[in-house]
Amino acid sequence: MKTLAPIHLKPQGGARMNEVVSTPRILHLHIPKTAGTAFRSAFEKASNGTLRIFPYRDERQYTGIDANKYDFFSGHFGFKTAARLGGQIITVLRNPVDRFVSVYYFWRQLSESGAEKNQKTMLASKYSLQEFVKIKDEPTLLEAFYNTMTWQIAHGTSLVLRRELRDMGKTDEDVFQLALTNLSGFSLVGVQERLGLFENAMERQYSVPLRIRRENVTEARPAVKDIGIATIREIQNWSFMDLELYQHAYKQVAESAT
Repeated sequence: MKTLAPIHLKPQGGARMNEVVSTPRILHLHIPKTAGTAFRSAFEKASNGTLRIFPYRDERQYTGIDANKYDFFSGHFGFKTAARLGGQIITVLRNPVDRFVSVYYFWRQLSESGAEKNQKTMLASKYSLQEFVKIKDEPTLLEAFYNTMTWQIAHGTSLVLRRELRDMGKTDEDVFQLALTNLSGFSLVGVQERLGLFENAMERQYSVPLRIRRENVTEARPAVKDIGIATIREIQNWSFMDLELYQHAYKQVAESAT
């Protein structure tokens, strides 16, 4: 990572109110449906207007920008883009089966409300979860679900970015090990199931007290325990690398709390 000028965070409330903390640029690698929208809102509020925040979230909007004009990025970009921008990378992972279910029902919610009409929301609205998990030939679903956390942390989730590694001869094992290596260099890693620990770690590391509230949530969805075992197995087939990566991250988060 290249050397960066410090930014300044001024905490609101709690400890060290008068302290101004310097830190390099922060890159929040937002994996979809991992409380990323809520974290971004909480961090923006806690920074008290001291940050130059890049306003866009889609990775395609990161092409050709001058990263030096911004202090904080939060979006659905992968490690390749993060490395080009330069800075301290933070991310939150989520149980892959729960994430799959949440995304599916969120897409149904978007379709039914008319908020978003496209191929992926149409498919979620048209097919039951039991049918949806068996659709294996739709590019938008591959990008959204097929070991998405692993690919995003290793390189990027788009089929174009995945093809870059495949053309280099990278196997699933190579991609997984690359994700593990990259993750080990992140400044902070959390898991959604223990967001309180992530809040505490953010305050320790950046002296910014966060209270992450629920935003952009899936309103109506069953719990994983209420989904049939055959459907869960299909989701696990979509997420076999993500399951291993998540367990690795969860163990690290739990150990850091002891």
